[in-house]
Amino acid sequence: MHAGEIMQLGAPRHVYTRPANKTVADFMGLVNLRPQVAWSAPGDDSVGRGRRRASDRAWRCRRATVAGQTVQVAVRPESLRLTGSPRVGAPGTVPGKVAEVTFLGNIIDCHVTLDDGTRIRAQVDSGRVLEVGQAVGVRVRQPAGSVFSA
Repeated sequence: MHAGEIMQLGAPRHVYTRPANKTVADFMGLVNLRPQVAWSAPGDDSVGRGRRRASDRAWRCRRATVAGQTVQVAVRPESLRLTGSPRVGAPGTVPGKVAEVTFLGNIIDCHVTLDDGTRIRAQVDSGRVLEVGQAVGVRVRQPAGSVFSA
């Protein structure tokens, strides 16, 4: 519920993985919201920023969008993977730098600033060694995101 209105009904796992809107996504846990411009291609449900680049394919979604529509992609921190080297142009990888690292016992909570200035949050295995300033690549486990109107 939000402001006296039922936003979504369903089993907890379904509501968490397929939120009906940004309010539900945020209420059900940590979420990265990234503004994007959608494009359309046969069999492709990707969204991207500006001109289509190979690295933008990392930000795929579960819902169809209309080409040119401004949307927000919602990706949970546990759905992000950090690679050791952010090879520029590597398919599905967005380069960034580690901005903050917090060891939480079973996981590491990590904030990454992408090359476009967007700051996202990733949760990775606690055995991982990450340091502030370290260059990383960010990949999204597929399919891992939801798309909402901007």
